[in-house]
Amino acid sequence: NLAGGELTALTPQTLAVNDIINGNTYDLSLTGTDAAGNSASPVNRINIKFDTQKPSFGTVLPNSDAFIDAASKSVQFYNSENLKSGRYTYTATGGTTDTSSPHIKNFAGSELNQGAQNVDLAGGDNLREGTVYSLLLEGTDMSDNVADTILRTNIRYDNIPPDFGSVLPSASIRVNANSGVVRFTNSENLSSATVKYEWSGGAGDTGNQPSGGAAGTHLLSLTGSQLNAGQQSIDLTAYLLNDATYTLTITGTDLSTKAATPLIRSGITFDNIAPSFGSMTPATNNSVNAGGRIIRWTNSEELNAGTARYVWIGGIDDSSGAPPGTHSADMGAYSQLAQGARSMDPGNVLVDGARYKIELWGT
Repeated sequence: NLAGGELTALTPQTLAVNDIINGNTYDLSLTGTDAAGNSASPVNRINIKFDTQKPSFGTVLPNSDAFIDAASKSVQFYNSENLKSGRYTYTATGGTTDTSSPHIKNFAGSELNQGAQNVDLAGGDNLREGTVYSLLLEGTDMSDNVADTILRTNIRYDNIPPDFGSVLPSASIRVNANSGVVRFTNSENLSSATVKYEWSGGAGDTGNQPSGGAAGTHLLSLTGSQLNAGQQSIDLTAYLLNDATYTLTITGTDLSTKAATPLIRSGITFDNIAPSFGSMTPATNNSVNAGGRIIRWTNSEELNAGTARYVWIGGIDDSSGAPPGTHSADMGAYSQLAQGARSMDPGNVLVDGARYKIELWGT
């Protein structure tokens, strides 16, 4: 009931009503009678909800320190009640410069309704690869109660899978303990990665070091600094078998769980034993004529390159050749690189009465 100044004519009135309960819905009716006993027409307001409680956001994702991509950049949350307005804001705080920051998404339509929400940025508004963001979530309910803001920090946007750059060894090649070391470059920090040599032919390999598993499989799961961005060298050659052929596979997953396209190199043959030359003629301290000058020897294995040469050491002077007194022939040019018995004729270049030594070189 109104009393005192609340009854004064033409004066705006504010009435404090006690004992109403938060969350309940009420009907409001105003009635009055003037000093002459005339009754005013009642004024009624119905379905008025009394609400003094702030809205809240539950189960907000992404969390702080998260890695997100084009799919997971959508913000998930739970509205405790219907909202009048709300928004979230991604603000760049580090990493790659984002000149479009901040990215603001104002909620509309069903995004304001009570319940679970999954709200993406407006079409065409994208976060920047490699940028670190904070996320701020805000809202106001139908009674103009303002929600406590939700802040998430150190959220990194990563939408590009990792890669391994230029990888060695290449496919279809023979390698030794040095060139068989796997060299690659991580494009970013990884959460996991493996390097594997898997037997595919040649000398039989039944080993499975260092990690166990199938016979002929030599797999290492990378750890520590091996997962860091930048150049890496992984040596598994101690487990490889001479004259065995392998397929090299590198796999990796980045910190946002994106998997790299596996890097595969096939036909890598491990050869860690130096070639040798056997049964060479002419023999030491021998005298030869034009027919006996032909150099004959045996290659222990197929060579990649090789040279046979006569080198002057005494007797009648030999100033021909390059350098003087040296008469070389490329084994490859004469098709003498294959395994087994080989021969080469240096031609009519030796000086009568001169003494020479024979040198064979190969790799």
